[in-house]
Amino acid sequence: MIALAIIGLVAANSCLSRKLPSTTAQNPPQKHQPAPALRLATGASGVLGQQTYTVGGHALVGVGRIGGKYDRHEYHLTSDNQEPALLINGLTGGTRQWHLLRPVTPPAKFTAFDAAAQRKGRQLNLGGVTVTVAELFLSQPRSVDGGQAPVIWPVGKNYGFVATSPGEWWIARWTERGLSLHRGALLDEKNVFAALGPGPEKPK
Repeated sequence: MIALAIIGLVAANSCLSRKLPSTTAQNPPQKHQPAPALRLATGASGVLGQQTYTVGGHALVGVGRIGGKYDRHEYHLTSDNQEPALLINGLTGGTRQWHLLRPVTPPAKFTAFDAAAQRKGRQLNLGGVTVTVAELFLSQPRSVDGGQAPVIWPVGKNYGFVATSPGEWWIARWTERGLSLHRGALLDEKNVFAALGPGPEKPK
């Protein structure tokens, strides 16, 4: 059933693409936007969102959506209480966007099938919070590094959506293997750099 849901999402996106007027004659094809050259060092540690985090892994993730393609940096963080989080640079393509997102348990009745049925602009209830779907995407890790990176970013494609609620951002991703959900907030880039600072890999 999950596979059918994924197929349904692809079909819906294809239909939407066909409905959009062709702009090839007016505009050149949209280029693939690379991720920012600067990246955070694995092993860097600092305070974000009133928690001390350490960067334990990194992935360069390729993202496709209606309107273009881009790469973004994703970092796996661990707090001093051993709580995981994702720090994403370029959640919706902005090169200076930084979002700190913590994993949340998806509602029992919200499955990959339900996620695949969502459309841009639709509202849904996630654990008592009303969120609005901002965009749909297809992502795939291009490269990963760090001890747990292959587990956090398994090989293969992920379907997903980004959603918003007042003062919060959400990201849902799913495959045939299941669904993950993260919830968090936008950070100021200068605060991220002050805490974790970009630079070369730290020596082990």
